[in-house]
Amino acid sequence: MAQAGGGGLIGIEAVRRALFTAETPDDWIARMAPAPGPESPLVLLDGLTWDLPPWFLARRTPMLALLGDGDAFVPVTDLWAIAMAYGAETELMRGFGHGMPLDPHWKSLAWRINAWLDERRIGTKPPVRPLGHTRAAAAD
Repeated sequence: MAQAGGGGLIGIEAVRRALFTAETPDDWIARMAPAPGPESPLVLLDGLTWDLPPWFLARRTPMLALLGDGDAFVPVTDLWAIAMAYGAETELMRGFGHGMPLDPHWKSLAWRINAWLDERRIGTKPPVRPLGHTRAAAAD
């Protein structure tokens, strides 16, 4: 319906089934997921084609793939395929649907991503030494 321009006709229950879990309150859904508009056909095509980087190049990059256990669009087999093809660490997040960042429990998702980054020291910068500062000078 959204593709045909009828996003305003989609009710809260349909949005709940598509993006959230049965426990998500109506008022949360109404605030976080307003009536959808038509999606770009190119975006839809991009989402349906696996134009991901070649696995042999991507395997060198640490990767975490998360999926909600109630995702209505992405099957768990896709999560396993990402693990096999890209060497990604994977996790099935309990109590989440497809709209994980929009979920009332989004903080646990953010915490999990942040913990994964911290464990690998991704995003941390080494301390900056002042100009002219060397190890030998520091030992004096």
